[in-house]
Amino acid sequence: MARRLTAALSRPTAEIEDDVADVHTLRRELRRLRAEVLRLEEDKRVLEERVAFLGRELEETRAKIPRGLSTS
Repeated sequence: MARRLTAALSRPTAEIEDDVADVHTLRRELRRLRAEVLRLEEDKRVLEERVAFLGRELEETRAKIPRGLSTS
């Protein structure tokens, strides 16, 4: 009976190799996605800096306009 149980639990080598290839493919995709996240985080940081700069510029411009002058 032990022989039949062992035979039932073993898998063909091709299936194991396919699983290993799948693991490598998933790891490669994970590395790609992590790199994409890093790129997006960097883009976000740059955009936040630009928003902050434009906010400061807007405040400086508003401070230069005399009160009571309509800008619309």
